[in-house]
Amino acid sequence: MPTAAVIVVPKSGIDVTQEIAGLEPVQRLVLTFQLAGIDRVVVALDSDMREIQKFCVRLGAYFTRRAETDAQGEPGIIAAALRYLDGKCGRAFIVSANYSLIEPETVRALARSDAPIVFPAYKGKRGGLVLLGSDMFGDAALHGLNALAASKLAAEVETADAGITANTAAADAIDKIAGKLALNNVLRFKIKVSLAYEKSFIGPGVVQLAHLIGETNSLTRSCDIMGMSLSRGIHIVRALEKSLGFRVYDVSPNKSKGEGCFLTKEFSAYLGRYEAFAAECAALTAEAFARHFGGEAR
Repeated sequence: MPTAAVIVVPKSGIDVTQEIAGLEPVQRLVLTFQLAGIDRVVVALDSDMREIQKFCVRLGAYFTRRAETDAQGEPGIIAAALRYLDGKCGRAFIVSANYSLIEPETVRALARSDAPIVFPAYKGKRGGLVLLGSDMFGDAALHGLNALAASKLAAEVETADAGITANTAAADAIDKIAGKLALNNVLRFKIKVSLAYEKSFIGPGVVQLAHLIGETNSLTRSCDIMGMSLSRGIHIVRALEKSLGFRVYDVSPNKSKGEGCFLTKEFSAYLGRYEAFAAECAALTAEAFARHFGGEAR
């Protein structure tokens, strides 16, 4: 099963709108995980943090919020995120948004370990990132990450990444590391593949919504996970159906609005064609980028 990532946004001690070394902290972490090959990145919020969700909505992430029945604070926020990921991934990274200077190579290094609990270390000091096997999700939700840190199952991977120990709530941590960050200084390319007639009707955001509808069988739930309103989701689906000329999903009888949704076979086939095309475009672009700009840095 794939590996996911959870970015825990605490209620205090961080301003998600404040740039740190050129990027907002949540944006930096989402990008870090995506560059390391992690497709499902969850931004985990407390129950009353909808304004932060609106700010982060265009990052291509998934959102969870602590339920009122969950424990207060970080343990409850993590529990809600892991509950959403249950059955969707084999392992998950967990990191606080206060540790946003982690490098993509550190994520890759931890992913190469087979241990059920893996922490990175810098000069012998453990960092603010952990990788958990899905068998550990229940313990993490019940007892918190501090208990797992003391587990005999925990392993360490030594890295050269000072960012893993830098709590960006401290200004001096940023100043010492920012100038050395590969994410800031190594040239990379961005590609977004969309299809259009008069206007673009399918791209990464629409694909994310479609997959969520397939997973949850609920347009309402899918929009909530993406951080958009139901009315916005309905508008996107209607525009997509108008361009395609066929239905995106069918609804089971006797279900309320936005519930009981199932992707049609016709759309599922079209979605597969689009994703194969987008993957080929990305691969060809990567080859061209390597020829023309490979290894370039400032």
